[in-house]
Amino acid sequence: MNDIDKRVSYSTIYFSITEKRSDFADAAFITLSRVVRSFVESLNSLIELIFVVIPWAIALLVIWLVYRKFKN
Repeated sequence: MNDIDKRVSYSTIYFSITEKRSDFADAAFITLSRVVRSFVESLNSLIELIFVVIPWAIALLVIWLVYRKFKN
């Protein structure tokens, strides 16, 4: 009876950890050609905007200068 307190009971515990699937797991990578194509399209849009805005800006500048000259 004296050795009852000195007894050791062994047991085995098993557990598994599973990582939650990322929302970005199915994300597609963008290819370099797609990036270049998008960049060229952006550049084309910028050039188109410039050629549309510049004539209007020049016209407004001329109108403003004429108005300023005749105001004085």
